[in-house]
Amino acid sequence: MTTDVSEVAPFLGSLQIHVESFLYHLHATGYAPQSVAKIRSTASAFARWSQREQIAVEDLSEEHLTAFAKRRPPRQNAAPIPGAPAR
Repeated sequence: MTTDVSEVAPFLGSLQIHVESFLYHLHATGYAPQSVAKIRSTASAFARWSQREQIAVEDLSEEHLTAFAKRRPPRQNAAPIPGAPAR
């Protein structure tokens, strides 16, 4: 499987150049194509979310990333985090 970082472009809007650069860096440093694909998917979801929330790229902050991550509970099939309390 090859990873074409330009595949992310249609979904990212104003975040496109930043995410493409990051994905290219991951690919160039040897990240597995499956890992880059998962990161691409998450970045695309974040871009769509930030557009819906009308957050400008220059205004993005760690608080926005936290809000995005907390927007829904973790997937049930996600691997447990060592040391985390059981649900």
